[in-house]
Amino acid sequence: MKTTVKTAVAGATALLLSCAGAYLTAPPGSTLTLVANPGFIPSHGGVSELMAVVTEPAGTDVPDGTVVLWSTTLGHVDRETRTRRGIARNRLVSDSRSGVATVVAASGADALPPTTTPPTSTTTTSTTTTLTAQRPIVAATTGGSALLSGEQNADFVDVTIGNARVRNIRLRAVPSRITISNSTHVIATVLDEFGNPVANVPVFFEVVSNPETEFFDSSGAAVHTDNNGEAEDVLRTRRTLTGAIVVRAVAAGPGGFVTSPSLTIEVL
Repeated sequence: MKTTVKTAVAGATALLLSCAGAYLTAPPGSTLTLVANPGFIPSHGGVSELMAVVTEPAGTDVPDGTVVLWSTTLGHVDRETRTRRGIARNRLVSDSRSGVATVVAASGADALPPTTTPPTSTTTTSTTTTLTAQRPIVAATTGGSALLSGEQNADFVDVTIGNARVRNIRLRAVPSRITISNSTHVIATVLDEFGNPVANVPVFFEVVSNPETEFFDSSGAAVHTDNNGEAEDVLRTRRTLTGAIVVRAVAAGPGGFVTSPSLTIEVL
């Protein structure tokens, strides 16, 4: 995380370095505090609202129009925004990738690497930074805060995107038994580590036992969870005798696949 944040800060602030004279930036000794709401978003079209509060050394708001530069290690942000009443706003938009996005906001020459050390390369996109800081700029601390090397006019925040949140899958069938309908609805609820539902997660339903007589309507394709973290598929059977069907659901998690406990459905 330390190296990632240093790179992201350098990418955001080096753009100021190349044209600092054209920008109104925060004066030396200013403080920048970055907030993201919410701190977790879906991987497909999720949005986190970003707010950078920039304060002068005297405790007053920086002038309206003060430039704040942004970068992120995942997803998309606008490259720069300007303050109004001391606040610069931006949006982190996910781009179908899952993981933890480190978003950096910076303003003012104090946050820049030394002017005698040129950046190695730059790009103009909002998400890309290939610069390497020549001195430590930000050291990560617990709680997603930032410590700057003697300066406070930059900050970062982590936003969890998509399947990086998946920790648990719960499975149920409605109805719980298959009778004359020869089918039932199987529902997988995808949860994060705090028990909150996770939306827009692709879930795969599998028949563990008797796949020659039982099948899901999805035929192995992914079914995405809704805003309640639920994905639903229809299980059907061709069998003519009573018995039991064992099924499960699988979704990608932060370190690999997360598998639900097996669910047994009786056929009567």
